[in-house]
Amino acid sequence: MTTMTREIRLFLMLLLLCAFALTMKAQQPAPADTVIADGYIGRQQIESYSWFFKNYNAYKPAKTIIKKLRKHQDVSVLVILGTWCSDSKEHVPALLKICDESGLKELKFIGVNKKKVSSTVNIEPYKVTFVPLIILYRNGIEIGRIIESPDKTMEKDLLKILR
Repeated sequence: MTTMTREIRLFLMLLLLCAFALTMKAQQPAPADTVIADGYIGRQQIESYSWFFKNYNAYKPAKTIIKKLRKHQDVSVLVILGTWCSDSKEHVPALLKICDESGLKELKFIGVNKKKVSSTVNIEPYKVTFVPLIILYRNGIEIGRIIESPDKTMEKDLLKILR
Protein backbone atom coordinates (compact mmCIF):
# COMPACT_ATOMS: atom_id res chain seq x y z
CA MET A 1 0.00 0.00 0.00
CA THR A 2 1.37 3.39 -0.96
CA THR A 3 1.74 6.31 1.41
CA MET A 4 -0.90 8.24 -0.57
CA THR A 5 -3.46 5.44 -0.19
CA ARG A 6 -2.74 5.20 3.51
CA GLU A 7 -3.21 8.98 3.92
CA ILE A 8 -6.50 8.88 2.01
CA ARG A 9 -7.78 6.02 4.17
CA LEU A 10 -6.74 7.84 7.33
CA PHE A 11 -8.44 11.02 6.10
CA LEU A 12 -11.66 9.14 5.27
CA MET A 13 -11.69 7.42 8.67
CA LEU A 14 -11.19 10.77 10.39
CA LEU A 15 -13.99 12.29 8.30
CA LEU A 16 -16.37 9.46 9.21
CA LEU A 17 -15.46 9.76 12.87
CA CYS A 18 -16.20 13.52 12.82
CA ALA A 19 -19.52 12.94 11.07
CA PHE A 20 -20.46 10.32 13.67
CA ALA A 21 -19.49 12.64 16.53
CA LEU A 22 -21.58 15.48 15.07
CA THR A 23 -24.56 13.17 14.68
CA MET A 24 -24.29 12.05 18.30
CA LYS A 25 -23.98 15.65 19.51
CA ALA A 26 -27.07 16.70 17.55
CA GLN A 27 -29.12 13.97 19.24
CA GLN A 28 -28.25 15.06 22.77
CA PRO A 29 -30.15 17.90 24.46
CA ALA A 30 -28.30 21.13 25.10
CA PRO A 31 -26.69 21.08 28.57
CA ALA A 32 -29.09 23.75 29.86
CA ASP A 33 -32.08 21.62 28.86
CA THR A 34 -31.19 19.04 31.47
CA VAL A 35 -31.07 21.65 34.24
CA ILE A 36 -34.32 22.32 36.08
CA ALA A 37 -34.31 26.00 37.02
CA ASP A 38 -35.00 26.52 40.72
CA GLY A 39 -35.72 29.81 42.42
CA TYR A 40 -35.39 33.29 41.00
CA ILE A 41 -34.04 33.14 37.48
CA GLY A 42 -33.29 35.73 34.85
CA ARG A 43 -34.47 35.97 31.30
CA GLN A 44 -30.99 35.11 30.07
CA GLN A 45 -31.18 31.74 31.83
CA ILE A 46 -34.58 31.02 30.27
CA GLU A 47 -33.17 31.93 26.86
CA SER A 48 -30.38 29.38 27.31
CA TYR A 49 -32.82 26.50 26.85
CA SER A 50 -32.98 25.10 23.31
CA TRP A 51 -36.76 25.36 23.16
CA PHE A 52 -36.90 29.07 23.98
CA PHE A 53 -36.02 30.81 20.70
CA LYS A 54 -37.77 28.19 18.58
CA ASN A 55 -41.05 28.94 20.37
CA TYR A 56 -40.36 32.67 20.75
CA ASN A 57 -39.76 33.12 17.02
CA ALA A 58 -42.71 30.92 16.06
CA TYR A 59 -45.22 32.94 18.10
CA LYS A 60 -46.97 35.72 16.16
CA PRO A 61 -49.03 37.90 18.50
CA ALA A 62 -51.93 39.92 17.11
CA LYS A 63 -50.63 43.42 16.30
CA THR A 64 -53.95 45.08 17.16
CA ILE A 65 -53.85 43.66 20.67
CA ILE A 66 -50.15 44.49 21.10
CA LYS A 67 -51.03 48.11 20.33
CA LYS A 68 -53.68 48.07 23.09
CA LEU A 69 -51.28 46.42 25.55
CA ARG A 70 -48.81 49.29 25.06
CA LYS A 71 -51.19 51.50 27.05
CA HIS A 72 -50.70 49.34 30.16
CA GLN A 73 -47.13 50.02 31.24
CA ASP A 74 -48.13 50.25 34.91
CA VAL A 75 -48.17 46.49 35.47
CA SER A 76 -45.64 43.95 36.64
CA VAL A 77 -45.66 40.27 35.86
CA LEU A 78 -44.56 37.30 37.96
CA VAL A 79 -44.03 34.06 36.08
CA ILE A 80 -43.69 30.78 37.95
CA LEU A 81 -42.55 28.15 35.47
CA GLY A 82 -41.10 24.71 35.10
CA THR A 83 -38.29 24.50 32.57
CA TRP A 84 -39.25 20.82 32.30
CA CYS A 85 -42.93 21.60 31.58
CA SER A 86 -44.33 21.55 28.02
CA ASP A 87 -46.86 24.32 28.79
CA SER A 88 -44.09 26.54 30.18
CA LYS A 89 -41.95 25.83 27.13
CA GLU A 90 -44.81 26.93 24.89
CA HIS A 91 -46.36 29.84 26.77
CA VAL A 92 -43.42 31.58 28.46
CA PRO A 93 -41.65 32.37 25.15
CA ALA A 94 -45.00 33.62 23.78
CA LEU A 95 -45.46 35.83 26.85
CA LEU A 96 -41.97 37.26 26.47
CA LYS A 97 -42.52 37.99 22.79
CA ILE A 98 -45.71 39.88 23.71
CA CYS A 99 -43.90 41.77 26.48
CA ASP A 100 -41.08 42.70 24.10
CA GLU A 101 -43.46 43.95 21.43
CA SER A 102 -45.76 45.82 23.83
CA GLY A 103 -43.06 47.30 26.05
CA LEU A 104 -43.97 45.49 29.27
CA LYS A 105 -40.69 45.36 31.14
CA GLU A 106 -41.44 44.55 34.77
CA LEU A 107 -41.01 40.76 34.77
CA LYS A 108 -39.85 38.36 37.48
CA PHE A 109 -39.35 34.62 37.05
CA ILE A 110 -39.31 31.77 39.55
CA GLY A 111 -38.37 28.26 38.45
CA VAL A 112 -39.89 25.24 40.17
CA ASN A 113 -39.22 21.52 40.18
CA LYS A 114 -41.65 18.82 39.04
CA LYS A 115 -43.42 18.95 42.40
CA LYS A 116 -44.05 22.66 41.69
CA VAL A 117 -41.93 23.89 44.57
CA SER A 118 -38.69 25.82 44.80
CA SER A 119 -35.92 24.98 47.23
CA THR A 120 -34.92 28.66 47.51
CA VAL A 121 -38.15 30.67 47.22
CA ASN A 122 -41.31 30.20 49.26
CA ILE A 123 -44.03 30.08 46.60
CA GLU A 124 -46.73 28.78 48.94
CA PRO A 125 -48.54 32.16 49.02
CA TYR A 126 -49.09 31.94 45.24
CA LYS A 127 -51.01 28.64 45.55
CA VAL A 128 -49.34 27.07 42.52
CA THR A 129 -51.33 24.16 41.12
CA PHE A 130 -50.18 24.27 37.49
CA VAL A 131 -47.33 25.93 35.62
CA PRO A 132 -46.75 28.28 34.10
CA LEU A 133 -48.54 30.56 36.50
CA ILE A 134 -48.56 34.14 35.22
CA ILE A 135 -49.66 36.73 37.78
CA LEU A 136 -50.25 40.36 36.84
CA TYR A 137 -49.93 43.15 39.40
CA ARG A 138 -50.85 46.82 39.34
CA ASN A 139 -49.39 48.91 42.17
CA GLY A 140 -48.40 45.71 43.96
CA ILE A 141 -51.94 44.31 43.93
CA GLU A 142 -52.77 41.16 41.99
CA ILE A 143 -55.21 41.92 39.18
CA GLY A 144 -55.36 38.55 37.47
CA ARG A 145 -53.77 35.23 36.55
CA ILE A 146 -53.21 32.97 33.62
CA ILE A 147 -52.85 29.41 34.88
CA GLU A 148 -51.14 26.79 32.71
CA SER A 149 -52.61 27.91 29.35
CA PRO A 150 -54.47 30.97 28.12
CA ASP A 151 -58.20 30.62 27.46
CA LYS A 152 -57.95 32.28 24.03
CA THR A 153 -54.48 33.55 23.19
CA MET A 154 -51.82 34.88 25.53
CA GLU A 155 -52.22 38.46 24.34
CA LYS A 156 -56.05 38.35 24.43
CA ASP A 157 -56.03 36.96 27.96
CA LEU A 158 -53.50 39.58 29.10
CA LEU A 159 -55.61 42.39 27.65
CA LYS A 160 -58.75 41.01 29.30
CA ILE A 161 -57.01 41.10 32.69
CA LEU A 162 -55.57 44.58 32.13
CA ARG A 163 -58.84 46.26 31.14
